[in-house]
Amino acid sequence: MTLAIIDRAIQKLALPCLLPEQLSGALQGLDVAERAIQELGFLDSLDPPPHWAQVQEHVTRAHAALTNAPSVHRPSAAPPPTLHLALDDLVTVTDALIRLAEALVLVLIEAAGRAHNAEDEAACLEAALHGNDLHHALHRSRNAHHTRHEPHQLPADYPTLINDD
Repeated sequence: MTLAIIDRAIQKLALPCLLPEQLSGALQGLDVAERAIQELGFLDSLDPPPHWAQVQEHVTRAHAALTNAPSVHRPSAAPPPTLHLALDDLVTVTDALIRLAEALVLVLIEAAGRAHNAEDEAACLEAALHGNDLHHALHRSRNAHHTRHEPHQLPADYPTLINDD
């Protein structure tokens, strides 16, 4: 999967449609997020991105919650997209996943408001809550990655032991 697939999932969520198609689009967006998160965790399984276990847990819970909505039209049995995220840096992919998580939360809240079935509404709200947790965990991971990999910079006026004379 490249970043283009994540961007297409975000664009699809923005299209106006009926509730079943909106829920199906959200489910497909969660599929994309789940596959991307799994791949990023496998790229360096000995040193996964910070907080990645929480990120994986939240996307899985959001996906499971949305599958409980009776109005979800499940996508056809097409194979999932092939992932190639190793071509992009972790921060860039995490930023794209943050945008996808934000779009998913907004769509799920809107869908809950449009739902005429209490089970659809409950599933959308539960998925939105887990999506919000996913959004937060992705931010934490990205911010921790920055601090973990940025070299420590001393202030310019910090005294040194090296004598330049």
